[in-house]
Amino acid sequence: MKYRKVFYNEELNKVRSRNFDWVSDTTFEDSAGFEYVGTMTPVELDLLIEALFSKHQFKDISLEDFENMFGDVRTFCDIIKGILDK
Repeated sequence: MKYRKVFYNEELNKVRSRNFDWVSDTTFEDSAGFEYVGTMTPVELDLLIEALFSKHQFKDISLEDFENMFGDVRTFCDIIKGILDK
């Protein structure tokens, strides 16, 4: 599976993801005001965005809420992957 780095900008209320082959994510992070949150596959990221929209609709999402949902979705996906590996 191809994992990507996930970033979030609380002020803009936007998510970005980057491939690992990018030379410098720090430049991206610093210049655009995005915070690195973790890594996910593109499908996991789609699920995260769907879950965030389902919970928050069109309201702004704090970085803390984003990180909490990120962790919940990653845990959920890891549990499913564990079941499939059995």
